[in-house]
Formats: sequence, C-alpha cells, structure tokens
Amino acid sequence: MTTGHRTSALDKAITRIRQQMIGMAKVVQAMTITSIEAFLTTDKDLAFETIRRDDQVDQLEIDLDNTCIDCFSQCQPEGKDVRFMAVAMKQVTDLERIADLSVNICEKTIELDDNTSFHTRIGIQPMAQEAIRMLHDAVTAFISEDQSLAEDIFRREQIIDAYHTQVYRQLLDLMTSNSHSISAATRVQAVVNNIERIADHTTNIAERVIFITTGRDIRHQKRRGRSPRQAPSGILFLCVHNSARSQMAEAIARETLPQSVAVYSAGSNPAEQIHPTAVEAMLKLGIDISWQKTKKISHVPLGKVDMVITLCSDEICMNLPSHIRRLSWPMPDPAEVSGSEQEILAAFVDTCRQLKEHIEQLAREFYPSRR
Repeated sequence: MTTGHRTSALDKAITRIRQQMIGMAKVVQAMTITSIEAFLTTDKDLAFETIRRDDQVDQLEIDLDNTCIDCFSQCQPEGKDVRFMAVAMKQVTDLERIADLSVNICEKTIELDDNTSFHTRIGIQPMAQEAIRMLHDAVTAFISEDQSLAEDIFRREQIIDAYHTQVYRQLLDLMTSNSHSISAATRVQAVVNNIERIADHTTNIAERVIFITTGRDIRHQKRRGRSPRQAPSGILFLCVHNSARSQMAEAIARETLPQSVAVYSAGSNPAEQIHPTAVEAMLKLGIDISWQKTKKISHVPLGKVDMVITLCSDEICMNLPSHIRRLSWPMPDPAEVSGSEQEILAAFVDTCRQLKEHIEQLAREFYPSRR
C-alpha cells in the first residue's frame, strides 16, 4: 500500500470515527438531559424510555472500538493521529459510563414516591444544568480540538463540586429535621452523586483534549484553583446566627465592592430575624438593611462563591471545594454586649466600623481601580 493511499485511508477512518463519536455523544447527551428531566418532574415513563436507550449506547461503544482497532491495524497512524485514536477509545468509555450514570438517575426516579416533591426545591437543577453544559462543551472541544474550551471545563468542575456540597448540606438538614424524609432523601443524594460523577467523566474527556493538542498528559495532576491574587467574583460572609455581623458585612460589601461581585451572608443556625440594633447602627452609615433576611448556608448559591469570610470563631462551615478561599475576621458579637441602650448601640456601630475597614482593605487589595 502506497503512502498516499494509506494517508487517504487514514483520513477517511478518522473522519468516520469523528462522525461515530458525534452520533454517540448526541445519544448520551440526550439521555443525560431526559434522565434529569425525569427526576425533576418524577416522570417515570420518561425514566423508563431513557433506560431503554442504554442498549443503543452499548452497541455504539462496540462499533466505535471496532472502527478504531481496524484503523490501527490497517492505516498505521503516527504522531498526533496515534494520540487521537488512543484517546478516542477512552473517550468512548467515558461516554458509555455517563450513559450508565443517567440510567442510575432514572432508576432512583422510579423508586421515588410520586408525592415526593422536596427534591425539586433544593438546588439540584442549577447543578444538573451546569453538568449538561459541561458535557456538551467537552464533546465540542474534542471534535474541534479546542484546547481553551477544554481548559475552561476544569474550572467549571469546581462549580459542580460547590453545588454538590451545597445540596448535601440541604439534604442533611432535611433528614435531621424530618425523619420521614430519610428514605427519599437518600435516593435524591444518590442522584446528586451521579450528576457529580457525570461531571468527573466529562472532565476526563476535556483532559484528553489537552493530550491530543499538546501531547501533555495532565491526568492525576492537582486541579489549578483561582490564583490567590485573583479578585473574587462571589463572597459569602458567615456567622452563626446571621443576624448582625454577617448581615452588616453583606450590606457594606454591596456598597463598597464593584457591582459585578456577588455578595451573600448566612449562618449555620440563623436567627428568625435581623437584630433590630444592627438595623439602627447601619442607618447611621446611610444603609438600610431592614429588608434583608437571615438564611442558612445551604440557601446560598455556592456555585457563585469563591471566597468565604467567617466573622466569629464559633461558626463551623461545611467542607468547601478547594477553589473557595477562606478568610477569618473574628470579632465580638455586639448582640452579647450588656449595658444601656446607648452602650449597646455603640457596640454595634463599632462593629460596623471594623467591618467597613476590613472590606475597604479588601477592595484596595483586589479592586484597586474601584473609586
């Protein structure tokens, strides 16, 4: 066989592999979407329909493997083509595993009681939508050999981890407060774990795009988080009761930092309402916080947070993904001050002053152009 003929045959084989990959990826993406839709709507008919597509994916995996093996034996690829062929066979395995995870989601959906509805209210949908987008982009990066798009998926995997942590905390709170929810909550947790694993396999696909385009094998390397000097895009202030310090910090940060920065506050054991003296003290700064509400950590969209600042030594925060930076600004709780009304108000005003100084320093450090 001449070199020219072999090259032509190789080009045709690679084109065929790409087409088969696209076809398989479309089926797998559709299964992922419908499995999550079935779960969120408790649509058991859709769950059964999705499960039946798994046989098609299994056959597509076999067909693609055979195409790759034939190409190796008949076309003798070299260099980058060898990397592409070797990677394609592994990508197929990840796609097949994603299909299996979608089946797992459907099986848990079928097991759920038709009256179970709490799982639609605990933040699974944003996590699921991000996982679906990641899968679509990972396949696109592989087909187009887009290194930049592949690298972006590593960052987004950390967002999935944050959502996973958040939902776990919500489910734990639910099971603690309502023992009758434990059976359904454990099934919901299994679904969340499967979504997180879909994101893991998606990241595997992205890793191999880097291998194809650069020859670098980045498996098992520690994921790069945000640079310590990179300005945070989402900040969460924490104190146990979320009634004074963290609420004041949230409001001051909204006034001080750029509008593009998302700012939240929460606590592990929030009070029913904001401390009235905190509202009074903040009015002296010209800021009205009477409209703000106390909330649990689990009610904050952690996928948008990359910095957590604790304001009291008693606060115990959940384990957070490695890309979320932690700062500690411990200061006394003004609500525990005793004395006259004027003395208590003075303590709250002093806390406001301390928070303002900290936040202005944060602004100078990360947003120097902010006026």
